[in-house]
Formats: sequence, C-alpha cells, structure tokens
Amino acid sequence: MYTDVYPIKRLPRRLSGFTYNIPDNLSSRAISRGFFVSIPWRNQTIRGIVANTHNNKPTYKTKDIIKIEETSLSSDELSVYEQIAKDTFQSPSTVLESSFPKPRKNKASKKKTPTVQTPINTSIQASEITFLKNCASSKATVQFCQTTDLVQTAILARFVWKQTGKPTLFLLPHQHDLDIVLRISAQWDDNVVSVTSALTQPQRADIADEWSKGSIPFLITTRVGATFLPPKNLGAIIIARSGIVEHAQYDRNPRYDARVFALAWGKLRNASVYLTDTSPRCFDALQADSISLQQLELDNKTTIVSLKEAMQFSSNPLLPEQLEQAIDDCLQKKQKVLIFCNQKGLAARVSCKNCDFTEKCGTCEKPLSVYESHLFCSTCKRMTAKPLRCRKCNSDKLILKRQGTRSLKQLLEDRWPEADFDLVEKGVEKLDP
Repeated sequence: MYTDVYPIKRLPRRLSGFTYNIPDNLSSRAISRGFFVSIPWRNQTIRGIVANTHNNKPTYKTKDIIKIEETSLSSDELSVYEQIAKDTFQSPSTVLESSFPKPRKNKASKKKTPTVQTPINTSIQASEITFLKNCASSKATVQFCQTTDLVQTAILARFVWKQTGKPTLFLLPHQHDLDIVLRISAQWDDNVVSVTSALTQPQRADIADEWSKGSIPFLITTRVGATFLPPKNLGAIIIARSGIVEHAQYDRNPRYDARVFALAWGKLRNASVYLTDTSPRCFDALQADSISLQQLELDNKTTIVSLKEAMQFSSNPLLPEQLEQAIDDCLQKKQKVLIFCNQKGLAARVSCKNCDFTEKCGTCEKPLSVYESHLFCSTCKRMTAKPLRCRKCNSDKLILKRQGTRSLKQLLEDRWPEADFDLVEKGVEKLDP
C-alpha cells in the first residue's frame, strides 16, 4: 500500500505530494488522509501530512514511512490548506510549513510570552459601547462592523469573546497594531496570548499547538496566526482594519491572505467572523451577511454601482448615470460633493488607437502617466514631453486609458460649468479654498 505525502517544508510551486511506501509494521494501523507522519527526506527525517492512500505502485523505487505521529487533520481541514495553495499558485507543502512550525525538542525549555504592563486609555462614549455590544450579540455568520479605531475594535473583540465563551481569534495587520491592542488588553486581567512572525519557530510551534487544542482562550496575532489550525470549538474571529492590504502576503513564500484563511476557518468551525474597519470594501460587503454602521441612517443611502454595467448607459465610465444624478441633486440643494478617484493625472497611460503602441519609461519600461503638458513615471520620477503623434506609426489617433483625477475634474466642469470644482493630489500644493 502506498501514500502520497506533503512534506512540511518549503518547496517549489511545481511540486505536490511525494509517494511513500507503507511498511508492513505500520500497515496494521489505520492510516488515512490528514495523518502526520515522519518521512525520510534526503539525509534527514522530517514531518509530512498524508494527502491520500492508494495501491498504485510507482515506476520508481519508493522509500518507507518511518512512523505515524499522534496528531492528524480532518479531510476538510487539510482541504483549506490545499485550496489556499491552489488559489495562490504554490505547493501545499509551503503553506503547511508556515502553519505547522517545527516543534521544540525539549518541552521543558518552553517559555511564556511576556505580558505588556503599560495600559492605554480606552474610555469611549456610552453610545459607542451600546453599538459594539449590539454587534457582538448579532447572530450573523459574517458581519461587517464599523469601528473608527483600534480601541473600539479591541473592545468589540472582548465583547465577542465574553459573549461566545469560546476561543476567539483577533487578527491584526501590523506589529504596531498588535502592540497597541496588547496595551489595551493589559488592563483587562484576562488570559491573552499574542503571536507574531518575530517569534522563533519553536515559540510559534508552542502557541500553534496550544491554540489548536483549545488551551488558549483569546489569541491576538498578525497574519501568521491565521494559518494555525484553529480549535474545534472556535467561537469567533475578529479581523481588525479588514481593508488593509497588509493582511495579505504576496511578496514572499508562503503567499496567502489572512482574511481568506479567517473566512475559511469560520465556515469550517461554524464560528462568527467580524470584519471591522471605518468602511467596508466591496469584497467585505459581498461576504457579509449583515453590515452594522454606527450612523445607521447612512446604511440605506449607500449604493454600489458596477462600472461595467454603467458603461452601457453612459458615454464616460468616470461619470455613470447614477453618479451624475446624485451630484446634480446635491448641487441643486447647495450641498458639497467629495469624490475619490484612484488615479492621478489625466490618465494612467496614452496609447495609439491605430497600432496599440503605449508610451513607456525608457528606464523601467513601465507605462507613463499622462498630465496636461508631460508624461511622468511614478517609479523613477522621469518626465518626458507629451507626444502629439504615435512614435511607432506616426498616427495622431492617441487615446487616454484609465482616466484620472484631472480628466474627471474637466468632465465635471464641462457638465456643471456654474459650479466650482477643486482638485487635491499627493505632491501637488493645495489651492486656496
């Protein structure tokens, strides 16, 4: 009988499970998907996790499994790691290596995580306390809860923890965020444990083991803790500043998004997931069963417009019909309008409609942003003259792609010439109001 095993080791993305032979002295024991095993790997012995068992004899000589460990994963738990690896185009072994750090050999050398002794002021208004308590008592499986700062988020996390009475995961994007939350929790006199990537591998292994067994009631962690196998009786997961990109790690192995892990664990463990930030991302709004805002009257006034659909009814995607009507209503009522556009200048690039040639930076080969009189490279700060014709085919049919703030300002001024519009951009001196 044979088994495919994921070595708990960082491996290239092209590698998956390795086939090992189940020796006769182990075949009497039940071995199946999710079991931890010790396997030979070159000149050493490492841990691995069984992906499956089969009777298909390989064409090459296989090595024997050394022993079966005491711990194991369920098939569904292992599927979470496999899916994360698949979505980020990497080997399951690489994800598992981060999730199951190598345990220390000498258990007696284990040291507790030091506690922070300097508390921070957490006084907030009674109305805010009421709002946070209502969020904590919600029955929604995935809920977005609006919080204005880490103090509110930390208080919400404690309310949720006390409400469920079960192990709770508090997920933060940065080390300095975690330090602030530890200062807040210092005055609670609760059994709080924290973990970051700064800990040694044995220290992380100790916490990961205690967390999966349910011995840690409240775990505060940066994204690395989201990869740890949660306890069977997980009560809730609170994701602080859920819109911050630092919850994701895509610049080095293992590549993953801690928020995706959190949502997967919540679904698997039937635990509540709280997404918290000053405002929800579109992704948060789609994932959440309910959205709780501190100013509830804003809830029914929020509209999400798909620009893909809006382009069918508007000549310019920057000003779809719904947005044009909303601006017109505000101006008629003598109200002010604030518009955010995530692109500086006139456009992200200029291209030739005839041959599709795009002007690029001669140094870094990235497309040049378009301004009124010049082209600009945001990476190496190179400026070049704005072309009147295509440098490849000499065509004068140049078009702007992914229009920016200045194109939008011109569009607004043309639509409402009687109104005053101002522009604020990073690196541009603010005009007088």
